[in-house]
Amino acid sequence: MFSLSKSAAGFAFGAFFILAGFILTGCSKASSQDCQPFARTTDVVIAKVVDGDTVRLQDGRKVRLIGINAPELGRDGKPGQPFSRAAQKTLQQFLGKQARLLLDNDKKDKHGRVLAHLYNLNGDSAEAHLLNSGLAWHVAIPPNLSLAQCLADAEQRARQQRLGLWSSTGIKPVEAKQVSQGGFQIVSGKVTDVRFTKGGWWINIGPQIAAVIYSENQHRFDRKQLAALKGKTVSVRGWIYSSRSKKYQPWRVKLETPYGLETR
Repeated sequence: MFSLSKSAAGFAFGAFFILAGFILTGCSKASSQDCQPFARTTDVVIAKVVDGDTVRLQDGRKVRLIGINAPELGRDGKPGQPFSRAAQKTLQQFLGKQARLLLDNDKKDKHGRVLAHLYNLNGDSAEAHLLNSGLAWHVAIPPNLSLAQCLADAEQRARQQRLGLWSSTGIKPVEAKQVSQGGFQIVSGKVTDVRFTKGGWWINIGPQIAAVIYSENQHRFDRKQLAALKGKTVSVRGWIYSSRSKKYQPWRVKLETPYGLETR
């Protein structure tokens, strides 16, 4: 079982990755009450729920929820992903018109959106609620890792019960050899090679895609365990992008924490 490096233990206690047929440790009791605020919250007024992971506040700020990625709504005549409308509606009903906002370490993203955790007036976590319902995927992006383990547990509860995205009508992982476009995906395949270079640590998953761990994130991983992945089937999650390389795999995904990697 793949596990965290010792230096990563501060934000994620115990093993959370899975092998096929085995359930993650300590996840059965996850709920929206578990991911309690770790600092003072601010009361805000919700003007609009844009989608399952983004809201606009009455003061004009756009808030991107930390720790989750919801399925995309349809745009420009294209159909939405499964459960995208359900995620949007569930978030709207869960929060209502007022909510409590909690900032983490990184306050804004590259698009100028506020990065925050949101709670309803009962003090329940919106992110955990969506994950428990199977209406979002867990994503852990440094440095906003304060609730990462709790949110990983919440997703696993939905996976155990095969809810929403994890049901037969959800979104299945993409086979590595079939990757043909960018965007958020869960990709599954056999590791053909693991390389450690000055430019990064590379996990090659067939000829089509490579997961890369850059130097600023390597302290969260165990190098020996990464080396042992060769020949094993893994799943990686994240935003796939073109490598523009003619020599190596045409697609890449950046791994920032071990939450984005599972062995099977």
